[in-house]
Amino acid sequence: ITGPLADSFPSPGHRLIFDGIDRVEVPPRNPKDKLKSWYRPKFEISGEPNISTSLQRLASRASRRPVTQVAVAPYVDLFHSERQGGASTEDALLTASAAILCAPEFLYLKELPGPLDDHALASRLSYFLTRSLPDTALLEDAKQGTVASNLASHTERLLSSKHADRFITDFTDAWLDLREIDFTNPDEKLFPEFDGYLKWSMIEETRAFFRHLIEANLPVTNLIKSDFAFLNERLAKHYQIHGIEGAHLRKVQLEPDSPRGGVLSQAAI
Repeated sequence: ITGPLADSFPSPGHRLIFDGIDRVEVPPRNPKDKLKSWYRPKFEISGEPNISTSLQRLASRASRRPVTQVAVAPYVDLFHSERQGGASTEDALLTASAAILCAPEFLYLKELPGPLDDHALASRLSYFLTRSLPDTALLEDAKQGTVASNLASHTERLLSSKHADRFITDFTDAWLDLREIDFTNPDEKLFPEFDGYLKWSMIEETRAFFRHLIEANLPVTNLIKSDFAFLNERLAKHYQIHGIEGAHLRKVQLEPDSPRGGVLSQAAI
């Protein structure tokens, strides 16, 4: 077991809401609890913080574009309404934050008719290639109005990021129907050698192959015929190719007369 799983603490989402807000530790009812291994301190917000600034910061990040204090006013009103109803400062703030995350500006890519503005273009590109919010570099260019002029460099950068596998998965699932791999299953009596390990290897072969075409900028003709394949020991055995050991997929040079090479020869397809 490996942990902690969080990259940092407090988490980015926690800091987005609570940065600049003072919190004090609440002493336990039994002071001896602090000596127990299971004890975790609890905190509460002290004083009346600048809620408007916190909610504006969260709304701007959620909406993927700058949000004015006028636009965030309904959420500030919701906070004060919760406080008047007896909620603690922290609970009222979390309720207002939850309302922001239910807004159409967060849930949808809202785009006006006509050419996209830089913020909309940054969002569309980011969700296409990383399935997530625009990063700092994209947001900075959106503020400057230079996303369109730097579109190629941003595309190259995002395809090289750690989140690019999301694009590989989405694209191959939709284009080659890899998401339908379980629509039919080989008959266990006719094909007893088929198992979950082979199915996983089949899907990963196609994704690794497609990823390599992008990273190496190879000609599109490789989709039909290539002199290499991505194999592990299980796939090599299935294809009757010798000399491959281990579970990890790696680029393998094919013999000139090999029937393999290209997506049409891949088991997943």
